[in-house]
Amino acid sequence: MKKIIYLFIALLITSSAQAQAPQKMSYQSIIRNAAGDLISATNVGMRISILKGSAAGTSVYKETQNITTNANGLASLDIGAGSVVSGTMANINWGNNSYYIKTEIDPTGGTNYSITGTSQLLSVPYALYSGSTTVTAILPPGCQKLVTATTTFTKIADLGTFTKKDAHTFIELNMQSNFSMTSLGTSTGVIFELRIDDDKTTLGRASLRLSEATTQFPGTITGIFPDISTGVHTVSIWARSSFGTASNVGYDPGCWNNFYSNNLYIKEYR
Repeated sequence: MKKIIYLFIALLITSSAQAQAPQKMSYQSIIRNAAGDLISATNVGMRISILKGSAAGTSVYKETQNITTNANGLASLDIGAGSVVSGTMANINWGNNSYYIKTEIDPTGGTNYSITGTSQLLSVPYALYSGSTTVTAILPPGCQKLVTATTTFTKIADLGTFTKKDAHTFIELNMQSNFSMTSLGTSTGVIFELRIDDDKTTLGRASLRLSEATTQFPGTITGIFPDISTGVHTVSIWARSSFGTASNVGYDPGCWNNFYSNNLYIKEYR
């Protein structure tokens, strides 16, 4: 089979105002024949494949298109807008492997593809990849507390588990509940903290501070965790006093878990 002789020009991601990520990539290349001559102002047949893992990897998506080159032999097309042969663009997990684009060309406009070329997709198509964001909602166990909180962080409860699918993504935790401490004692406040696998975040804080005794304080704790491996992980909530001791430090003090805003949201994204 003849080899393609062409200059790869650009691989761009289309933008859209829609809430759902567009399943298209803009692709351009200069098309030449086996002799190195430009194929100008000509309708050419193209078969485009997205390969997983290597230049000889498994095709996860394939389509065909007919494109007319310009006077300079430039072919411009949107991958994802052709006639699908196999696969689905929306099902590609762009973050879990390397990907390659293989083009096969029939310079006569048919399907006798005699010119081929493969290029690695060096940057993840963000607009496509962002569509794979996942959010998990968990109902934590209700009415959990520490009878006495000291200046050392102590676990109040495990809130639930989640599965991280991609090694290159962030995890964002968002807990909504009613927080409480009935007595400050000698303390000047109480700090609540979310953790994953009993480890605090390495990016800022995932905490909430109460500075007054209260039986019902509706609040939200949010934190971003950048260094979480793939697999199953456990989210937990911890607390400590700012100074001295505090009493009955916890969340959902009325044990109305199913009636009040007592939720944990776990978002995985890039």
